[in-house]
Amino acid sequence: MTFTRPQKTSWIVTLRSTVIPTFALLALFAATALADDFIPRAQDKPPGPPLSPAEAVAKMTVPDGFKVELVAAEPDVMNPVAMAIDERGRFWITESFEYPRHSAGPGRDRVKILEDTNADGAVDKVTVFMEGLNIPSGIAVGHGGAWVVNAPDLLFVQDTNGDGIADRQEVVVTGFGREDTHELPNALTWGPDGWLYGLNGVFNNCYVKYAAENPNFTADHPGWHFTAAMFRINPHTKEFQIFCEGTSNPWGIAFDKEGSAFVSACVIDHLWHLVQGGYYHRQAGAYPPHTWKIESIVQHKHQKAAYCGITYFDSPAYPPEYRGHLYMGNIHGGCINVDAIERKGSTYVGTPRPDFMTANDAWFMPVAQKVGPDGALYVLDWYDRYHCYQDANRDPEGIDRGRGRLYRVRYQDAPYAKDFDLGKASNEELVAKLGDPNVFVRETAQLLLQARGDISLDKQLLDLVKSENTPPTQRLHAAFAIIGRASQISMEGTKTSREIGTLSDPLLKVWGLRMAANLIGSIAMQNGPENETEMSALSLISKGIESPDPRIQLEALNTLAVAYEGRSPTVNTISALTKYLTIANPDPLLARMSWRAIKSMYRSTGAPPSFSAYGDKGQLIADNAVAQSKLGSLLIPRLLDWMLDDPQTTPKSLAAAVSSLKSRGQTDLVARVLRRLAERTQNRELQGEALTQLQRLITPLAVDVLTDPKHDLFLDATMLAASWKNPAGFKAAEEVLKATRFSDDQRIAALDALIAADQPSALTEAAALLAKPDQAGPALRGRILASLGRLDSPAVGTAVIAAYKSLEPELRPRAIELLSQRASWASQLLTAMGDKQIPSGDMNVNQARRLSEL
Repeated sequence: MTFTRPQKTSWIVTLRSTVIPTFALLALFAATALADDFIPRAQDKPPGPPLSPAEAVAKMTVPDGFKVELVAAEPDVMNPVAMAIDERGRFWITESFEYPRHSAGPGRDRVKILEDTNADGAVDKVTVFMEGLNIPSGIAVGHGGAWVVNAPDLLFVQDTNGDGIADRQEVVVTGFGREDTHELPNALTWGPDGWLYGLNGVFNNCYVKYAAENPNFTADHPGWHFTAAMFRINPHTKEFQIFCEGTSNPWGIAFDKEGSAFVSACVIDHLWHLVQGGYYHRQAGAYPPHTWKIESIVQHKHQKAAYCGITYFDSPAYPPEYRGHLYMGNIHGGCINVDAIERKGSTYVGTPRPDFMTANDAWFMPVAQKVGPDGALYVLDWYDRYHCYQDANRDPEGIDRGRGRLYRVRYQDAPYAKDFDLGKASNEELVAKLGDPNVFVRETAQLLLQARGDISLDKQLLDLVKSENTPPTQRLHAAFAIIGRASQISMEGTKTSREIGTLSDPLLKVWGLRMAANLIGSIAMQNGPENETEMSALSLISKGIESPDPRIQLEALNTLAVAYEGRSPTVNTISALTKYLTIANPDPLLARMSWRAIKSMYRSTGAPPSFSAYGDKGQLIADNAVAQSKLGSLLIPRLLDWMLDDPQTTPKSLAAAVSSLKSRGQTDLVARVLRRLAERTQNRELQGEALTQLQRLITPLAVDVLTDPKHDLFLDATMLAASWKNPAGFKAAEEVLKATRFSDDQRIAALDALIAADQPSALTEAAALLAKPDQAGPALRGRILASLGRLDSPAVGTAVIAAYKSLEPELRPRAIELLSQRASWASQLLTAMGDKQIPSGDMNVNQARRLSEL
């Protein structure tokens, strides 16, 4: 459905001409019924009545020289959620009247195309591209169609006859959750590498699988289970991947001039630099085992923490001081925040800049920000008094479903874009646009080149990339254009990635590695002889790891991890990784991504015997060069914990690691191992042959310190030896239990070790301490009573009853509680009460009831 709004037509006539449903008409005037004193969540005062579009613009403040212009408003746009701008400069906007509906299925929502046909800066033509949707929370346009997230599905929708109305659609993947409909998949954004990126929130569980029409579909594919994550899709092959995980409710993706990814997030820190395979701090939910999380890049906050949308602004339409920054919508703050980003090693640091736009209107809700063909910033405004999901769930009928605005922030009299249509441009014209100073123009030209199937483009683009005479921006975007076509040129990409990755420009080296990683990640690879793609990647990885540039090191580590995720390490890969671990002086992100590479390479079922020198985590710990490096000192404790939790860790490997650590004097790490082994033995996690082998290999490394109570390992060695029923360990543990110079925690640990080993002296020594207040304070004796509950011996009852009169009043209820836990002890307790050893009044009703049940 297409309609053109006549000039000077009243709003009411326009509403009728567009066939807007009755509910929308009513909603336009519903605000007058609001209580004057109502204060929505996260707001400081009643929002007041809504403003007309003209009134809203008049109240907005922007820096000197700028002005806010209304591009579109209700009824042309209502309840807007997401926005994309296509190669013709048209605005694709999704509208949702269903929000906050949880159930899937057809709905009243739609996708509109808004056009300014006469280049006067205002929308005058509106086409309903698609209807029947249910909270379409993300949209991108490219590769011949529109990509729309309509949970649980991600759709690829096409207009095959050119009338502006969708007539063909396919489900690419399905399984996005709808548990939390303000954390739905969102922010579909084309990445420099040609993949389509998106986000999902921390409280929205997803179980994504390929749809039946996807060429990658197989009935037995396990799919992906995730919550907070950045995902991506290859538009050529329809392949789906999880790019990284973590943050909170991220809603907005931006790529800077180097192609680095940034997202804005809510509740927690607001700005994050995301890298492939990274795992970031989560607002909520469990981390995978042995995660070394990555933190945000900011230490400041803007107003209230509810962000929606982010864009990297780079356009000559604004003065230089406004370029090269990230612009983010702050819903609770009612403004557009700005952060400057600066390189810091392998990552960035974000610092605050003055707010760019302030609405001074509580109804303002900026949900998306984009740079347009004219170089101005465009802001999409949901416009509702309810900012928070809690209000929307509590009062869904109170959501204003009849308003929405699209603004342009224009500097002075910067011209509007006229006759803009990059889709009609030739290959040569698009290649020239790759260096355009307007980020929208160059990225759109890049996307069009990535989508075109003309193979002759590849040589033309590669020649441009290889020439040092090519302007830097055009050169980098030409590389992006090549990388985004890599799945089309298949294995030829191997040669191309190597050519790009060996150029002198550091950023081209980074993206040559990224191209290799994308190729390897998308090509089914077998264990065995390294094929050409692997060998090419390994060459780049080895050189990248040795590079002094942390950006290149980061991408080399990422490529290594992608290439060998879940595969057995090889001589070359282990050599490259070990070399990096021994020479690196990493920043925090590099350290964490080194850990990710190790986990990827050692997650397989085991290394081939020929790689035994480094094919085991224990051997990596034992490497003295690694241990002596700064990075090694950070990673070895994590390796130890992983080894101890990994069922594939062999006793021999663990013993070798302990021996190496002990010989290097790293007693804190040895103590960590001994402590964990004692805990696992006492919990019966270690049993059978594995326990026997560990006792044979580890005991000699522990018992030699049992005669020296001052040794750093004495206590941990004592607990382990006692747990393993070693006579010297029993003796040392009994001494610890009796000696007042040790802490209560240490004495209880000794008692627990003796109890776990079924050593009779455990009860003997415990009974003696219960009866001797001068040898153990009430806190310790209370804990002794708790530990005795692990025994199943009538002698426990005898010991506790004998010591009862020596117990402080606050401990006596705990003693009776203990005695009422087992039938034999309960019988002794009743006898003691009958003999007046224990006053019957000391027992409470619940304990008496338990006794009757026994």
